[in-house]
Amino acid sequence: MADRPFFSVLLPTRNRAQLLKFALQTALEQDFKNYELVVSDNHSSDDTRQIYRQLAGSQKNCRYVNPGRDLSMCEHWEYILQQARGDYILYLCDDDALAPNSLHILHQLISQHPLEVLVWQRAYYHHPDVPERHKRGELRYELSSGKVTRYGTRQMISHFCKFDSDVHAHLPKMLNCAVSRDLIARCYQRSDVFFLPPFPDYSAACQLLAQSSSCHVLDLPIYICGVSAHSNAGIQYNRKQKFEDYLSLFDDNLLQHLRYPMRYLIGPYFLATQLQFHKLYPDKFPGSIDYDAYFQTLFTELALFAKTEPVGHELKSLRQYMYDHYKENHPFQKLLRQHRLGLGKRWLRQLSRTFPHVQRWGKSGEKLFRHLATNHLGKKRDPNQVAHQAASSHEAAQILAADLHRLTPGTFTILDNTGDILTTEAA
Repeated sequence: MADRPFFSVLLPTRNRAQLLKFALQTALEQDFKNYELVVSDNHSSDDTRQIYRQLAGSQKNCRYVNPGRDLSMCEHWEYILQQARGDYILYLCDDDALAPNSLHILHQLISQHPLEVLVWQRAYYHHPDVPERHKRGELRYELSSGKVTRYGTRQMISHFCKFDSDVHAHLPKMLNCAVSRDLIARCYQRSDVFFLPPFPDYSAACQLLAQSSSCHVLDLPIYICGVSAHSNAGIQYNRKQKFEDYLSLFDDNLLQHLRYPMRYLIGPYFLATQLQFHKLYPDKFPGSIDYDAYFQTLFTELALFAKTEPVGHELKSLRQYMYDHYKENHPFQKLLRQHRLGLGKRWLRQLSRTFPHVQRWGKSGEKLFRHLATNHLGKKRDPNQVAHQAASSHEAAQILAADLHRLTPGTFTILDNTGDILTTEAA
């Protein structure tokens, strides 16, 4: 089609008008113009529609759509996907943001190297509504290389099915990638639905990996992932209620086929995704389950959530699951010992940064303590880590744009690393 835009930026939203306005601003202020913006309002009861009219109602490249009824997140993402007309499609959530030069950089790269799926790194922004005061308004990202690396999708699938969290930053989840409409069309040839429950972003990643032999990753933080007390990215804030709200729009129990389900943890839904895609792509996804890795994932999640809420009842359930599986308590006790050891190391690392008790040792004693802490507990934070303060995600996007302009190469080269997704040095 001659009038087809190069990009379709799809912005699904539901009852988060105050977050939407900032995401919408960042999508409208792109310095690349050949794109459409589709805002899909999932039957909101707040002033979402008014925010759209105020900011984008007069823009010719913008459209507002509304299904007219409550949809689950998977159904809603599917609905807005059907509205897209662009050659490449990407999603922008209402708590997230795009730097004003993001689409320009992506178009520059895809014009030089026509790729079917291009994943990028992300910056992180904590909205002012998060409970931790020290995190409010913080924008954090890495000064990346600007290199593009090709990874084999079979290795990526393998790491995902082993619950390896290191691979998640490379998975094409539609929120962190631009995908050609031709690749999405191939996915529809295998399944009538692109976004399968339980999580649309991870089911999309599985669809795209199964239909491709490789995936390209751009080492630049093109996209800002927003963490809000009201969004799923801030799952640690009122976790169980957010799960209940999310699951309430699904007709089925999404964990009904799992042997060891835990309703309020993410790991079981990853396992449900893995098993579902084994049925859809038995040649790509394993049917066996790595229960050692699965239980480790559940324990790690509970340790994370224990910082903000009681998790004792869930820990007891996990301990019983592990006893039923292994017929002994040793594996659970081992996870518990490893966690306590990790807590001790983190405490010492924090002590090594602040040194409230070693000032009396003098400079030589403090230097020795720093040396010992660094050798035994690891190095200090990466100097490439950048942190700023911003009043909104819109302001954060403006800040990020300057570094993106400086770090983006004039000509992109493709590095090959199809051997192992987790060893980028091999490229």
